[in-house]
Amino acid sequence: AEQLIKLLNDEDLWVCFAAAESLVKIGYVTLQPFVESVYGPPFYSDYDEHIVKVMGEIEDPRKAEPFIKLLGDENLIVRRAAAEALGELKAKEALNPLVKVLKSDEEIVRKSVIESLGKIGDRQAVQSLIEALKDENSDIRISAIESLGKIGDRQAVQPLIDGLGDEHWEVRWHAAKVLGDLKDPRAVQPLIEALKDDNSDIR
Repeated sequence: AEQLIKLLNDEDLWVCFAAAESLVKIGYVTLQPFVESVYGPPFYSDYDEHIVKVMGEIEDPRKAEPFIKLLGDENLIVRRAAAEALGELKAKEALNPLVKVLKSDEEIVRKSVIESLGKIGDRQAVQSLIEALKDENSDIRISAIESLGKIGDRQAVQPLIDGLGDEHWEVRWHAAKVLGDLKDPRAVQPLIEALKDDNSDIR
């Protein structure tokens, strides 16, 4: 294992990848070398993203901690990978750090954060996801709708009804689908009205 740990900082990107994957395969369960590798000399954004994903495979009850730290990394690709990993871990302790990132980061990171909040499934994230329904990027609005659907909190019903009037048909389609899944009686009439939508996919 010691030699493989050294190879995490090899000049060859593919050697680093192979070393990281081999460490996990042989059951190496200490996060520290992986964390040091990410925080070490910069190579490529793909490298840090790959190492962060490998870290997510390590069985360690404390493994959310380094990912939460990586939400503040200067590399947005690393921040995105960290957000995705926290979602896969369903790390409720990451809820507040993720919400904080959601308010300030790049679009690709915000999208990953929103998707992860849905996977974590904590109702405390609902208000932040409702706010994300106002994002100027339609893909982010769609991700917020899907995450609200996963959490299933009824306070999202009216904002989702409002989503039936979104300018993008994909947003309207996802809003209609999630409202149907939530089965809230408040959505019945708005969904009937949605049958008149100009886009056949909505009808």
